[in-house]
Amino acid sequence: MIKSKVGSIKSGWKSVFMIFTAAADDETETIAEGAFENVEQ
Repeated sequence: MIKSKVGSIKSGWKSVFMIFTAAADDETETIAEGAFENVEQ
């Protein structure tokens, strides 16, 4: 059961890191802060 979910877990993390990358590149400070606050939780 766990092995069948590995692909979806990996693809989910890829999306998360793409969002963090986009937030870090954004010039609006509140967007970057909001994205990285999710990591702290």
